[in-house]
Amino acid sequence: MKSLADQDFGEGLVEAMRERLPKGVNLAHHLMDLLCLGKESVYRRLRGEVPFTFNEVVFLAKHFNISLDGIMGETVSNGAMFNLQLIATDDEFENYCEIQNYYSNIFGYIAKDPASELTMACNTIPYSLYPAFEYLTRYRLCRWMYHNDKLSLPTTLADVPVPRKLIEVQEKLASSIREINSVSFIWDCNVLKSFIREIEYFRALRMLMDSDLARLKTELMALLDELEKMTIEGHNREGRKVSVYLSNIDFESSYGYAEREGFQICFFRIHLINSFDSQQKQICEAQKSWVRALKRHSTLISQSGEVDRIKFFAEHRAIVNALGTN
Repeated sequence: MKSLADQDFGEGLVEAMRERLPKGVNLAHHLMDLLCLGKESVYRRLRGEVPFTFNEVVFLAKHFNISLDGIMGETVSNGAMFNLQLIATDDEFENYCEIQNYYSNIFGYIAKDPASELTMACNTIPYSLYPAFEYLTRYRLCRWMYHNDKLSLPTTLADVPVPRKLIEVQEKLASSIREINSVSFIWDCNVLKSFIREIEYFRALRMLMDSDLARLKTELMALLDELEKMTIEGHNREGRKVSVYLSNIDFESSYGYAEREGFQICFFRIHLINSFDSQQKQICEAQKSWVRALKRHSTLISQSGEVDRIKFFAEHRAIVNALGTN
């Protein structure tokens, strides 16, 4: 006899699959093709008379991009379930790549829907905006290595290894975000100032040579040029809509929310490269409401707010120019 938890889990799985199917697609017929099962076998599973096998559950979760933890959280404990990518390997750079790959797959799945949306509230420069810049990428790696006690700390920025695979997965992540139909960035008013303070700190540790600092300044200026162009035009290089807001309040963290038809996810940035994320409906709706409310405390500067936009970029170019002069 099935337990109530088993029954609720099966119903939650079926409901999650229905939500992710495009309109007009019959779930039973779709499962017959996916699982190579007869019509009656599929309907018995959908009615809860026969449970999905473990292998079927794993396969369907991957195919439909379903969080099994989320279903368990709703059906068993009625609590909030969050996911954190902890990769079981001793290779720290492999961990780094796998975490980036995990999120690029999620955003790539979201981007396939023409109505896809992403909103990010950022208290530092989103790393998805600068993988094309060699020294900014190298500096980000240096910060991560500095906090990772399993790795030998490089003497200077020039000594930081940048594996080819890492560059590829970072570009894949950035590309998947650029393909999302509509992206909104809400920037903390200190979004670049904190980044600059970190650079000054590593310079004080003598991990940044004068040549490193010069390269970082050049790339930061190029990044500001690119961001200003994006805010003026209101779209990215792929022609997808981008809205940029300047917050009038500080953020305690970077977090966001993304959705497509039948799928939603929220996330909270931690450990420089990772995030807690949840696909649980109640958590996602609360996050969605929160990030939308932030816009009421913010000023839109993309294709709008010209005075505020000019002031913001002028101030931040001055901050970059002053880097290393103290």
